Amino acid sequence: DYGTEFGITADRKGNTQAHVFLGKVELINGSDPTIATARQALNGGQACMVKDGVLSDKITPAKPETFIRSLPERQTFGMPGCMVDLADLVGGGSGFSSSQQCISIDPGTGKISSEIMFDHRNTSEYAYNILPELNCVDGVFVPRGSDQPHIISSAGHTFKDCPDTCDYYWTDITNRPITCTDSYYVKNRTVSPVKYNNVEYGTAMNPAICMHANVGITFDLDEIRAMNPGTRITGFTALCALSDTLKSTKYFDNQKAEMWILVDGQTIHNIQIDSARSTSALIEMAISDDDKFLTLVSTDGGDYNNGDWTFFGNAGLILEQN
Repeated sequence: DYGTEFGITADRKGNTQAHVFLGKVELINGSDPTIATARQALNGGQACMVKDGVLSDKITPAKPETFIRSLPERQTFGMPGCMVDLADLVGGGSGFSSSQQCISIDPGTGKISSEIMFDHRNTSEYAYNILPELNCVDGVFVPRGSDQPHIISSAGHTFKDCPDTCDYYWTDITNRPITCTDSYYVKNRTVSPVKYNNVEYGTAMNPAICMHANVGITFDLDEIRAMNPGTRITGFTALCALSDTLKSTKYFDNQKAEMWILVDGQTIHNIQIDSARSTSALIEMAISDDDKFLTLVSTDGGDYNNGDWTFFGNAGLILEQN
């Protein structure tokens, strides 16, 4: 350390990354700097890693948004030692409202972008797209139906209860919860924030993951535990709902969708969403120390996916001190 500000991450395998925010750091492989043979100088904005005991010669951009560099000045949903904000993880953050960027993930390809895509797309494969670029987000997928097992985690868990769907998805999974009520062929589409019961979602206090059917995302609970030493994950909470934006469209009176919460491939909650009855569900469920993967899914409810603007609001993992 040559007078600087930097952060260190380490995964369960011991692979370590150094991210330099300001100043200069010399990364040395080994516990004794006097005999180390591999060294790498890093300046502000740069990062490098030691993987499998070998110091990489590849310098990459630093990711300051993945670190807690100060306690929030204002109250936020995600708080260190209390609650992990899953929408913040989708945005590439630490889980504590550190990410200020909009991230969208194409569930059919796994492509990550800062631009949200609105278009009817489908996939002919039962693909599970692993996402090494995002801390704690294991992967994404498009739920297609029940005629064969659908893998929903990097460990090979399957969605046994997956219903038959239309195989189409409309927009990316995103931490910027917005809806688009224009037809798919309109170039300059009008977007609106996600709202429910006059509450806008996508704020520091009310974050959300927008998941228009048919899409799914899986979080790696062990990776989240590794990022929060000294704590245990004891529960999961979320509002499962359909955006009130739908009220201004022709789909409001007759739209149905299903929202799913799975742990290690087992269905814990299946929420039936009906726009005509304004149904929603506030979920509070336990997470055990043995649970490995948490999966959130939105499917079309058997009536195609037009207007299925479902979202998981205030989706968080409850932390307790060991």
